[in-house]
Amino acid sequence: MHLIGDLGHSAILLPASLVLILLLVQARRRQDALAFIVALAGCLIGTLVGKLAIHACQAQVLAIAVASPSGHASFSTAFYGCLALILAAGREDWQRAAIYVGTGALAISIGLSRVLVVAHTWPDVAIGLSIGALSVLVFQLLRGPPRPVAMSARALAVGLPVGALLIVGILLAARQWTPEPLIERAALRLDTFLSLCV
Repeated sequence: MHLIGDLGHSAILLPASLVLILLLVQARRRQDALAFIVALAGCLIGTLVGKLAIHACQAQVLAIAVASPSGHASFSTAFYGCLALILAAGREDWQRAAIYVGTGALAISIGLSRVLVVAHTWPDVAIGLSIGALSVLVFQLLRGPPRPVAMSARALAVGLPVGALLIVGILLAARQWTPEPLIERAALRLDTFLSLCV
């Protein structure tokens, strides 16, 4: 389950997001790139605000069994959901359906893995999935007309192996890193200075 959960780790999805933005710009899909940046920023900010609010007001939110919105669930839903919309453009209905179902299954599997490794609760994952889904909706509303993004065979032949090696390297180096302790400290400081949860 750790391996599936790692597909939602920010150590993988941040570099992958930068690569996707560069590929969209290179393919002259600047409106899609901008829409992706806005959607991703919204996802990350929404998740961070949720985490800060819940950590700062822990005593008040214990009754709803939410410890912290799952960043793995929100980020992976946003990234893979936007990627699915890009890849599905211009394809036949059955191909689009397969891409969407596969992407939904991946996002849910990543969320499920976070529950099974006891990193989050179901409500944490549900909030994360919701934040990610809203980000995908923002991407869809802001992007240009859906059309296939052309990739050369040479770019794929070089990019796929390099990408696979990069993912393995990142996982080995940064798998255990998490921003949660930083977020918790920031939340406590915010609550102390601003008395957010009186």
